[in-house]
Amino acid sequence: EDFDEDVDEETELAVGGAAAISKGADGTAETPPAPHYDPDADAADQQWVDRLRGTALSGAGRSTDAVLNCPACMSLVCLDCQRHVRYKNQYRAMFVTNCCVNTNETLNATDATSLGDGGGGRNSGTTNHEEVYHPVRCSVCGTVVAVQDSDEVFHFFHVLASHG
Repeated sequence: EDFDEDVDEETELAVGGAAAISKGADGTAETPPAPHYDPDADAADQQWVDRLRGTALSGAGRSTDAVLNCPACMSLVCLDCQRHVRYKNQYRAMFVTNCCVNTNETLNATDATSLGDGGGGRNSGTTNHEEVYHPVRCSVCGTVVAVQDSDEVFHFFHVLASHG
């Protein structure tokens, strides 16, 4: 019985005690606000995103196809991107955050026209043009999330996308 009283007393102290719970105007008990809850956080976060996107975008009111995050650590990697027409889990972007490009390493991919894709590539005919890409890693955890082409466009393929 003494043990139960000690546990009850410790629990009461851990949650702020009975004195911390006040009575509302209607006589019902009001619980204190959660210590890690900020009711203004959503508005502040939205202002931060708008400010960050405003520096990256030339036109006001432009929207993005998705907000991209690293799949390993959930860090933000891109706020403004376009979804690939054919491959729905791929995106391209000009501006990124929390990313680092390894220009010392190159990846080669044969142009789409030489693979018999039937157009859409930059070269016509059956040339064997190879595009050179550089791997792009999350600067927080080092996971490869994209590649950067010779035009400095980022092509994301290994990301978590939140669609708006």
